[in-house]
Amino acid sequence: MPNMAKSQVKRTQKGKTFRPYQELALIVKISYSIKRHTQIVGHFFNEIRKSNQMKALSRRADDPGQISWGRRLAFLPLMMTLLSHTALAEPLDVYRYENRLIIVSLSQTAHVEKLSAMLAWNREKIEERHLKIIDVSEGEQKIPNAVRLNPSQTESVRKQLRIGAGDTLPTFVLIGKDGGEVARCSGTLDLEKWFALIDEMPMRRAEMLEQKNQRTEPPQN
Repeated sequence: MPNMAKSQVKRTQKGKTFRPYQELALIVKISYSIKRHTQIVGHFFNEIRKSNQMKALSRRADDPGQISWGRRLAFLPLMMTLLSHTALAEPLDVYRYENRLIIVSLSQTAHVEKLSAMLAWNREKIEERHLKIIDVSEGEQKIPNAVRLNPSQTESVRKQLRIGAGDTLPTFVLIGKDGGEVARCSGTLDLEKWFALIDEMPMRRAEMLEQKNQRTEPPQN
C-alpha cells in the first residue's frame, strides 16, 4: 500500500517533482508577472491616448496599406517611454520569488575588507537561504563578487529604499522573496541575527522542511 502521507507531499509530472510550497510560489510568481506586464501594456496605451497618437496613426497614408515613415517615427517616443518604464520601474523584480536580497551601500572602502571576509566566511549559509548581495554603493562597486546594477537602476533602488547620498555609515537592507523590506541597519551587519530572522519566515520554513525531506528520502532507482 503506498505511503499516503508521502504522496500528499509531492507529485511527479513529466519527471519533475513539485511540492506544495513550490507550486504556491510558482502560482504567485506567474500572477505577479501577468499583473506587471498588464501594467506596462496599459501604460503604453495610456501614453498613446494622452499624446493623441492613436488618432494620427489611424489615418490612412496616401498609398493605401502603407504607413509613411513619419507615422512610423511617431511610435519612437512611445516605444522609448515603454522601454525606459520597463527597465527602471522595478530593477529588483527579476529576483522576486527567487531570491532574498541584502542591499548594501558603502561610502568608504575601509569597511570593504571586513564585510567581504564576513560574506566569504558565511557563503554556504548565504547560498542555503537563497540570498543575493546587491551593491548599490555610490560611485564604483565596493564589494567584490556582489551583484552590481547599472547606474540608472542603482539610483532607482537607492531612492526606492530611501538610502541617502553621502551617508558615512554603511547601510544594509534585507528584502524578502516577496519584494518587501524585512529589516535594515546602519554601521555593522549582524548576519547571524538576519539568518535567524529569515529562518522564521513561512517560506523559509517550507524550504527547510523540503531540504530535510530530501536528505531523509531513500535514493530512487
